[in-house]
Amino acid sequence: MGKVVDFTKTVSELVSENPEIKEVLAEAGFKEIIKPMSLAVMGK
Repeated sequence: MGKVVDFTKTVSELVSENPEIKEVLAEAGFKEIIKPMSLAVMGK
């Protein structure tokens, strides 16, 4: 079974629990998520 994303959590929470999700989000078009400052701003 694959992983399930809990959309009630913030992006920051998701990335801290599953760091590999950054790559998935980047491939889905959220390329700025790779940058630490962008993650801090968008992840709230």
